[in-house]
Amino acid sequence: MKKEFTFIDLFSGIGGFNMALSNNGGKCINFSEINKDAINTYCENYKEKPENNLGDITKVKELPKHDILTAGVPCQSWSIAGKNLGFDDDRGKLWNDTIYLLKQSQPKAFVFENVKGLVDPRNKESFSYILNRIKQAGYYAKHYVINSFDYGVPQNRIRVYIVGFKKKKYLDDFILPKPSENKIKLADILSVNIPKEKENISLNRQMSLSSKNGFNDYFLFNDLRNGHSTIHSWDILKTSERQKEICLTILKNRRKNQFGKLDGNPLSLKQLKTLDSSIFKKELDELVILNVLKKIIEIDEIKYEFKNTKISSGLSGVNRIFLPTSDVFPTLVASDTNDYVTLKTLKKENHKDYKNDFLNEIYFSKNYRKIYKEEACLIQGFPKDFKLPETRTRWMKLIGNSVSVSVVDVIVKTIIKTGVFKTK
Repeated sequence: MKKEFTFIDLFSGIGGFNMALSNNGGKCINFSEINKDAINTYCENYKEKPENNLGDITKVKELPKHDILTAGVPCQSWSIAGKNLGFDDDRGKLWNDTIYLLKQSQPKAFVFENVKGLVDPRNKESFSYILNRIKQAGYYAKHYVINSFDYGVPQNRIRVYIVGFKKKKYLDDFILPKPSENKIKLADILSVNIPKEKENISLNRQMSLSSKNGFNDYFLFNDLRNGHSTIHSWDILKTSERQKEICLTILKNRRKNQFGKLDGNPLSLKQLKTLDSSIFKKELDELVILNVLKKIIEIDEIKYEFKNTKISSGLSGVNRIFLPTSDVFPTLVASDTNDYVTLKTLKKENHKDYKNDFLNEIYFSKNYRKIYKEEACLIQGFPKDFKLPETRTRWMKLIGNSVSVSVVDVIVKTIIKTGVFKTK
């Protein structure tokens, strides 16, 4: 392919920007990265020379001439998963270094990517500052909140993309295409054939990452919420029907205002007896021994609360298990997650049987696993043979920190259509 434009790739990671731009006629002039694994991966896959790495961006004072600048600025400063320190975090201040180099080098266009937390109301002042700095650097820019699922990959990954041009007419001509109608689904990545489901209009659609015909397409493991596809600790431990009944009584009432102002209130035996007078202390203590409940002492009064009180941690090392019928997989993150997939599909006749079939045919049968490296690559828009380190913690960190190639591909194609690279 004839090279139509040149680019510099800041905070390059493993080259999500590089792959999309190179596939559309771009030539990489330089890249900037400090993580050793990312550098090696970048050079190996794109045949880049290590000396083309600019290294630490804070030490770069000048960039060579190029047409488009890209940057996946470190996101932890603005992420809910991080400490949300914004410009109080050194990583947040890297925005200043990025915009300084934008102003110094004056490319025809740029694309910056970050987490959606950057545009949350709590970061309004900081985001306005960033946009003003970009304007002061001589650019017209717009930001777009994009879910990767809308543009070519089965991943629920919402990110902010800031696209800018030196000339306003190109920004006016930059119009993102509508989300793809023929979306890639999780089953396509897992290579599973999904049987056609029959309609069941008696069931309401659920609020879920992916749900069809009233049934969620994944099962969530926690003790703090309830739903037809929620698995509780008392579902997977050897508990009696009576113990399950007590647990559900606590679950359904722990958030009521009459028991306190918390989102989930520990309940005393006296309070529980107002709900079910047949509950005895011995029964509660047995659930403590089973590690379903824990005791909390409040003003010389013993109260009971579920032991597992963090939803994101899941139960017994499992947070969610996704069926191949799911449209999407959750956001891939550098630290990995306790999310799993199963290749087995389930009949969806009613909620009770659906849950029981899941427990017996998938969970207790251990018919589930974490996604493979090749699948993670496809979920981010990379080819499945993309070369990554062998160790899961290493390749997951790299792939989780990357941009989705398919999204950048759509953006760069739209940039090219404006004709910005045809001008001298």
